[in-house]
Amino acid sequence: MKTKLCECGCGREVTNEKNRFINGHNTLDSKHSEKTKLKISQSEKGKKTSEITKLKLSLSALKRTPEQKLLCGKAMSGKHHSTETKLKISINHNGSGFKGKKHSEETKSKLRSMTNEYIKTHKLHEGFHPNIGKNETYILNKIQDKISCEIIRNSKNIANKIQRFPDGYIQEYNLVTEIDEPNHYTIYGTLKRNDQERELVIASHLRCMIYRIKEQEFLTNPEKEIQRFKDFLTLLDQGVN
Repeated sequence: MKTKLCECGCGREVTNEKNRFINGHNTLDSKHSEKTKLKISQSEKGKKTSEITKLKLSLSALKRTPEQKLLCGKAMSGKHHSTETKLKISINHNGSGFKGKKHSEETKSKLRSMTNEYIKTHKLHEGFHPNIGKNETYILNKIQDKISCEIIRNSKNIANKIQRFPDGYIQEYNLVTEIDEPNHYTIYGTLKRNDQERELVIASHLRCMIYRIKEQEFLTNPEKEIQRFKDFLTLLDQGVN
């Protein structure tokens, strides 16, 4: 009986003499026209892979034999991504593909609550800390030395309620103090959107006032900024706001 070899050129015999290729070998060296690629793309558009199918695909990838892996490698050999494709991949990986898409405040709050709940469940409290600015502690300490009331730092009690850590909080005045590094402001000197949203959430939940201190201005003239803060507290004592 005459042996029939696979027409892809791999040198192996076909299992059925009526077939021209071993299963899967007919596409190893084939190239679709742009028209065919478009048809295939359109036919697949809108289709969603079920979770079961995803699992099967994942398992099948784990079970590939060395021979199958070699064939897959051969199928991709010599193929290169176009500049357009490379750009799309780059955009997807750097997050720019989500430009303009924003979570609602409700969604953000849920995400923060889920994070806090995860930390509680896994007993990670000791490693759960707010982001503290480079000069934040120094500035608050300098102010604390010049006033009679306590500045509570990054209160977890408050964070558990609003999922945010105020830099400083004076309970007697229901006053939050925020230390702003240069990166909190735009090139035009206005507070960035994220900080505006943060301020709104803190103020609305605590029904408090927020006093902002620009880091660079404080470091340039600490005494002036401390006196300004003390004058503000004096106005509060007098019932002026």
